[in-house]
Amino acid sequence: MTATGNNDRERVLASTDIVRLIGEHVQLRPKGREFAGLCPFHDDKNPSMQVSPQKQIYKCFSCGAGGTCFDFVMGYHKLTFPEALKMLADRAGIELTPFKGGKSTSSTGEHSGGGDRRKRLLAVNELAQAFFQKQLNDESAGEQARDYLAKRGVSVEMIEQFQLGYAPHSWHALAEAVADKRWDKPAFEAAGLIADGQRGLYDKLRHRLVFPICDDMGRAIAFGGRTLPGNELDDPTTDAKYLNSPETLLFNKSRTLYGLHLAKKAVIDSKTVVIVEGYTDVIACHQHNRRNVVAALGTAFTGEHASKLRRFCEKAVLVFDGDTAGHKAADRAVEVLLGSEIDVAVVILPEGMDPDELLSAEQGESAWDNLIDTAQGAMQYLLAQFEADLSASGTMAGKQDAATAFLTRLARHDIAAMPGIRRALVIARLSELLHMPEHEVLAELKRLKPRTFTPAIGPIPESSSGDAIDAMPPTDSDHGYESPAGQPASLSRAISLAERQLVACLLRDNALFELAMDDGADFCEAVAPGDVTGEGQRVYQLLHDRFADGETLTLPGVLAELAERGWDRERRWLTLADVELDPHLGNDPARLKRIFTEAAQAIRGRQRRQAFAADRRALATPNASGEDPVAAALALASQAARLAEQLQGEHNPGRIARGPA
Repeated sequence: MTATGNNDRERVLASTDIVRLIGEHVQLRPKGREFAGLCPFHDDKNPSMQVSPQKQIYKCFSCGAGGTCFDFVMGYHKLTFPEALKMLADRAGIELTPFKGGKSTSSTGEHSGGGDRRKRLLAVNELAQAFFQKQLNDESAGEQARDYLAKRGVSVEMIEQFQLGYAPHSWHALAEAVADKRWDKPAFEAAGLIADGQRGLYDKLRHRLVFPICDDMGRAIAFGGRTLPGNELDDPTTDAKYLNSPETLLFNKSRTLYGLHLAKKAVIDSKTVVIVEGYTDVIACHQHNRRNVVAALGTAFTGEHASKLRRFCEKAVLVFDGDTAGHKAADRAVEVLLGSEIDVAVVILPEGMDPDELLSAEQGESAWDNLIDTAQGAMQYLLAQFEADLSASGTMAGKQDAATAFLTRLARHDIAAMPGIRRALVIARLSELLHMPEHEVLAELKRLKPRTFTPAIGPIPESSSGDAIDAMPPTDSDHGYESPAGQPASLSRAISLAERQLVACLLRDNALFELAMDDGADFCEAVAPGDVTGEGQRVYQLLHDRFADGETLTLPGVLAELAERGWDRERRWLTLADVELDPHLGNDPARLKRIFTEAAQAIRGRQRRQAFAADRRALATPNASGEDPVAAALALASQAARLAEQLQGEHNPGRIARGPA
């Protein structure tokens, strides 16, 4: 029997190692039998995401994200379920069953709406990319662009890997192709590839070498163009040497890094990212097999860049040219990274050299590696710059201004929150440079930024078991599911826990569905679909129906189906249910049956309490029907006896497992 009846989905699940998949996007470290990493779905400071190779699921104990390989790529790459299925199938070399029509179950999911605009933009970018590549390979049109690449020493392999292209020396080449082929003109305009002007519809990129800017999946989301010699179609007073696409629904300069889709594996493996200044610098480094290299896109390095890179590595090395502009750019980037959770180092290249020139020189690759390996830490770089500024100041007033400016800069980044040893070294060096006692340096820093100087609070210690149950997000009773009238909140939370345990146990052992309860009733009849409430109701209904049909279900299979249906709240609920069951089981799998039985008893106890309340209300209702008084009295006596029996059963309505006994 198949798990869900969807063979494609099951084949992809079986062929995808979730640890390897997530490890291609996030740096993972072993933690017991699982792996831990920074969650990419929120601003994670300490690794709060766990990945289970045994279960093939992931779970973030901070933001609640979790699920299977489908959920990860849907959330990370903003894909619909069919897109995620195809991506993972292609990755695993699986040919999907041809689509035969019908309405997709994911059409009602959360990815509708803006997803159509994203798809249109991705589609036109793909068409434009193919157009530019064809122009580069055109024997006549692309000759000058190919000559430029040859003179720069760019290999054919790099041209193909980075999917370089050429925008023709024409006002209307792409615009005419859009019109002739009846492509999506509004989407091309929204992507910033064509525009309406005095000349009619015209191309934004003209006589330029084109660099596709890709997302983490390698899909073109924007383009950069470098003008080529003889480009009289551009106004040199307004058009820059490099021109990027405008920001769109797909493209945000402050979050995008050029070449990351090709560099990511090397960055994760080396735990280090090297950040250079431009497209051709990245290509040159990759051509020399230095593949952990990326670049920012026509903007200063941002905190969002730093936050994104923190998921992949522990160290960032900033590489800048040795001219004045390079030093200024280094200062700005260090300023951003100084307060981040990533170690930062700075390399200033020999004056007059860029990465390509250095790497191409004799012994250049060794020189590059040495510069990267011995790169000066960001704080050391700043202190060296400060020392140079002090030396360049010829007057006491100049030195005071330089000192105040530098101390203000440090205060803004809360030097008091630095690790103790590092802070002590910085204060000692400042004391030496300023000829001031260390306590006076600290006092000056506090004066300049007093509110930032609060004692640093260390990380909350993890439990000895390695579990994070105490860090779990609130249960459904805390998310809008009100307790029944008169029912204590603690009891409502306990029943919610019992519902999660019930479902999690069923997916651990499907045979529990046929278990006989203590009173002789079969579980499958004793706990009906309507007896589970809140976020788990639809999940249990799905399981109950499938088990009743004799199907075998697995946790990854059910999670994948929930993802396909677009049931995100239910998917998070089920992931939480499974993860929080582990510490209750301990190392004794035999406890699964006991936990399941206690959870079922607790839910049945709620049924009895609800029936008890209904009968008590009926008993208190006067005889308003006009029936025979004797018959009414006998009925009341029967109800009273039944209530007494129910009340006796309420003394032990079912215990809920809360942890190892």
